[in-house]
Amino acid sequence: MRETFTIITGATSGIGYETAKKLFIEGHHLILGNRNNIKAEKLKEELLKINPNGHVDLLQVNLSSFSLIKSFCDKVLSDYEYIDVLINNAGVFMREKAFTQEGFEMTMGVNYLGTYYLTELLIDRLLEGKNSKIIMVSSIGCYWGSLKVKPNIFVRRTNGFKDYFNSKLANLIYAKELLEKHRNSNLIIKAADPGVAYSKIWKWKTKFGESLDKLYQIITNTSEEAARIIVILANTNKYDKDNNLLYKFDKPRKLPKRVHKKKLRDDFIKFTEESIKQNI
Repeated sequence: MRETFTIITGATSGIGYETAKKLFIEGHHLILGNRNNIKAEKLKEELLKINPNGHVDLLQVNLSSFSLIKSFCDKVLSDYEYIDVLINNAGVFMREKAFTQEGFEMTMGVNYLGTYYLTELLIDRLLEGKNSKIIMVSSIGCYWGSLKVKPNIFVRRTNGFKDYFNSKLANLIYAKELLEKHRNSNLIIKAADPGVAYSKIWKWKTKFGESLDKLYQIITNTSEEAARIIVILANTNKYDKDNNLLYKFDKPRKLPKRVHKKKLRDDFIKFTEESIKQNI
């Protein structure tokens, strides 16, 4: 039996780190797409101490740049005959206004547009496999997102939380669209809600923020607990054949009502494709 080749984006900390660690222990051949090479090398060293015979490949990717995403995907398609699992985990929470290389608001640009573009570049290879999987790491924030297709939807900055929630709703809309489009294929589409989990994505740099950070660690799940459902979806066939898309703590959960609106999905995906095509 050959190895399971698994791509994970954003694996150097938090939920991505715990997911990578558990899947590595389970014998997955990890292809880690990270922005920071130093942190990635440290992670690889740590994993290989657990199992020196395991396989961890590091490829740099920055989801805020379409050209760098394309380079990453070209490398993957060149070097790997198989992709069994793609875990779209990387994401940002922006406290200040920032934009991607193409001029998109950073949160939506990285969490959604970058993830969308990366997935579309790799999807044909995934479709070639037998029961390959795409796992979108979602968030409880998807229920608080609100999307309307407007010309400025990908460039307008509102506030950190709203932009983050909107990006997670966008990812879930994309996952739903993938599920509908490839329902008759061998490709399995799932989304994981890790719950309210402690992660460095929320880390504050002020004194007040540091006190909140300590409280946050006490009242939230650990990253290890949050990663559990992602690992189940990636490493078992427990939910492969059911009709649910989103899961939390080993149980399926209802999708936000907006995800079920086909016209919204169609219009949103069409605008997404147009926005990307104009910038590649």
